[in-house]
Amino acid sequence: MNSAPHDSDAKPIRAPWPVDWCHRLYIAATLGLVLVYWQRVPQAPLWAAVNAIQLIVLEWIIRQSPRRGTLWGGVARLVYTIAVIPVVFTELGSLVPIVNPRRFDRELFDFDLWVCGGRNPLEALEHLATPWLTEVLQWVYNYYYFIPVILGVAV
Repeated sequence: MNSAPHDSDAKPIRAPWPVDWCHRLYIAATLGLVLVYWQRVPQAPLWAAVNAIQLIVLEWIIRQSPRRGTLWGGVARLVYTIAVIPVVFTELGSLVPIVNPRRFDRELFDFDLWVCGGRNPLEALEHLATPWLTEVLQWVYNYYYFIPVILGVAV
């Protein structure tokens, strides 16, 4: 009788998925920025702890799911991604002004003027404003709230 293990007896490989590497890179980058700008980041200890918790949860997910072929692994990563999106945006909101305090408001307004032929964009486009168009644009704007979910699903 052959005592060699069969393919069905092999343990699944528990290795990071490509999306896990993206999360790891993001966490390392933001944690690095928090540490470098520690004195200037509001609530730096909290953000360092949040990044550590994100990493711990991610590593737990990696250890719980095989490399390929499980629904649980995909769902866990999807839920994780969707759950951390609000955290990511909040953290970046406090990091970006510290890392790059240069704002481009004037340049953006000048670009708007250029696009609209030297006129204020509000004045240049006011003849297009109608109640019907306003309603349609309100609906379009509301769909922007689904972008984080769509991004999470895509990742």
